[in-house]
Amino acid sequence: MNEQPKGTLFVLYLPECRENRLLAQQAAAWASPEKQAKRSSYTCQAEYERSLFGEMLVRIALSRMTGIAPEKLQITADAFGKPQLRSDARLCFNLSHSGDYAVCAVSHAECGVDAEMIRTVRRGFATHYFHPFEAAFLDALPPEQYDAYLCRIWTLKEAYVKYLGCGLRRDISAFSFVDEHQRFLTHSFAPALIFQQFTLPHGYILSVCGEASFQQPVFIKPGFQPETQHSI
Repeated sequence: MNEQPKGTLFVLYLPECRENRLLAQQAAAWASPEKQAKRSSYTCQAEYERSLFGEMLVRIALSRMTGIAPEKLQITADAFGKPQLRSDARLCFNLSHSGDYAVCAVSHAECGVDAEMIRTVRRGFATHYFHPFEAAFLDALPPEQYDAYLCRIWTLKEAYVKYLGCGLRRDISAFSFVDEHQRFLTHSFAPALIFQQFTLPHGYILSVCGEASFQQPVFIKPGFQPETQHSI
């Protein structure tokens, strides 16, 4: 039996990048003309920097997977506007940048990824935005577990709709990661997909879904030396 292909998750901790002036200059140099042209449309400098470092991470990740120098990679868009690598359109990738992290998932099968910080969220949020099974599951949790599990469910939903390529245009309350027996991370709406979650330092949750499993995340340090992080 052939071993199932594994995808790779690349993680960049942005505060370390912002402290490295040479790295910031490198990110700006690698930015696409479209990204540079949109600079004036960003009202927040931190958001623009996050976007630059995210694009830099994509280039570093694809370079590691292909052996092509980051600055020589040609990233285009398909007929639906989804980014793809011109030299190998079969190599799929997906980017998430939020708060202190940028995360890039790379696989030879379709994938979606999301990372978010665990935040305090008011009770009742899930009732309005999540499936009834998920809302009931969250309401039954002790208060100290509520925010973490809400973040876990939210990032799973984000990763799934990014895999589909439809963003939050899809009704995220229409599918559930909790079954009728209140079991978490049990689903029947996409049986062929693999969902995984990892914790990141400083209170972040990373969720990824795809047609193949993913290895432990690889942290890209400012000197581009990899480190790994463990799953939940």
